[in-house]
Amino acid sequence: MWGDSRSVYRSRRRHGWLLSLPAVLLAAVLLLGLWLFFYLQRFLVYEKEGLRLRLPDEQAEGLDAALEPEGPAASFSPVEVEIVVDKTDFSAIPAAERGETRPVRARFLPASGLSQARLEGLTVGMGDYDALILELKPASGLLSYQSFLPIADSYSVNGSLSIGDAAEKLKARDVYLIARLSALVDGAMATRYTTVSLRNQSGSGVFLQNGRAWLDPFHAVTRDYLADLMHELKELGFDEILFDGLSLPSSTALSYSSDMSAVPDPVTAVSSLALFLRQEADALGIRVSVQVESEALLHLQSAMVGQDLELFFKLFDRVAFSVGSGNVNAALSALRAVPGEDDARLLPLTDAAVPGLESWALR
Repeated sequence: MWGDSRSVYRSRRRHGWLLSLPAVLLAAVLLLGLWLFFYLQRFLVYEKEGLRLRLPDEQAEGLDAALEPEGPAASFSPVEVEIVVDKTDFSAIPAAERGETRPVRARFLPASGLSQARLEGLTVGMGDYDALILELKPASGLLSYQSFLPIADSYSVNGSLSIGDAAEKLKARDVYLIARLSALVDGAMATRYTTVSLRNQSGSGVFLQNGRAWLDPFHAVTRDYLADLMHELKELGFDEILFDGLSLPSSTALSYSSDMSAVPDPVTAVSSLALFLRQEADALGIRVSVQVESEALLHLQSAMVGQDLELFFKLFDRVAFSVGSGNVNAALSALRAVPGEDDARLLPLTDAAVPGLESWALR
């Protein structure tokens, strides 16, 4: 009958979604966990003690705010600091107190020739060599080795070569270890972190010459970066740091990124950084040397690139220079013009062995 309540259609109540709710929540938790896993990978750092999670606040601790990458993510307030530049009489600076310089018969490996297999092979035997020079920071600014410095990761200049174990094995065989670092010529850092680069004369962009870029020798980040590399390499077992590229470009069409009371001449700028590096080396207890360019080599001073050889002899443990086997004698004659210097402190980088010299490095 029409009035029979049993004949009236009633929709079925659906409660199935309650059964699927736990599965949905579980999937959400798994997705969140997966996202966190990949997100936190960026904060994993490799230290001597092993893997460690270093969060952003901890990474920033102890670093100058200027080390933070430029761009929207940067969260520092710039501080305007003017550097007072005086005309320093570097000729009056006394010679650094150095111990006896160890003569070396070194094998030089450029960054382009470095590999894990080649480095491990040298730990087995060095032949007639008693020293090894590894180019760990070339003019490109891209490190050859895996550094633990946060700035190296921040600006993607870190390398992959692991040198800790190899250095320990080489030291066990009494191999003298020298790290060559390009001081101011640094294409990667200067173009990726423009705050610390030499600028065009107008100050509007990074100064470039023949595809090269330079760091500002007066900038605090430049100095801290070089000092931190020295400290790290000493901890890894290196006996000496050889600075290449401790010079300025041969051009007046540039400006410094730091605010200054006066524009310094190239010799003042380079000599100031050279003095800083010597002081850092003394504080760390590591030897520090310099590689000079041909103009300074032949004239004892280059007003254009800023290298003063007489000062370099006072400050550095060793003076290296790149020569061919045919002009070694001419180069040595120029260097011996500096009174009181001996051959042990001269390090020619050559393509053939140099007979009669206490120290040399074969490329």
